[in-house]
Amino acid sequence: GNSNVMIGEDAGANQTDASGNVIIGQGAGEAITTGGFNILMGVNAGNSYDAETHNLAIGYAALSGSVAGGEYNVAVGNYTLDALTSADNNVAIGYLAGSAITTGGTNTLIGYEAGKDISTQTGNTFVGEQAGRACTSSGNVGIGRDALYTNTTGQENVAIGDGALTS
Repeated sequence: GNSNVMIGEDAGANQTDASGNVIIGQGAGEAITTGGFNILMGVNAGNSYDAETHNLAIGYAALSGSVAGGEYNVAVGNYTLDALTSADNNVAIGYLAGSAITTGGTNTLIGYEAGKDISTQTGNTFVGEQAGRACTSSGNVGIGRDALYTNTTGQENVAIGDGALTS
């Protein structure tokens, strides 16, 4: 590999032919073998994937799931996107944001526990504390604290405001 920066016990420990990675923290990027152009910062950040590219994880156990193909994801905050397996194009910022996502892609989640229970759903945008927290449907937009908090079956809803469409 070329142009890598790795700092911390077991950081990038299994790297064989990876390039362009910045890996900082104990166990961060530990399983990466050939995956490149990742930025992983924090204890166990991105510690379980090997060949994936173009992911950014900052925070304790961010993007630390059994990633098998998930790329172009941004996880900022402790436990963000920590169950992700093969989902692509997610942005999760905030403690536990998108923490149950496995295969659901193209979600944008900003705020404490925003979209926390999304797993396979796609195309959701939630901004605000616990916005879409228990949502298990696709194609929704919730902006504001608790907006679309418990939406489990409704798709393609737009809720704006504190507690909008909470139930």
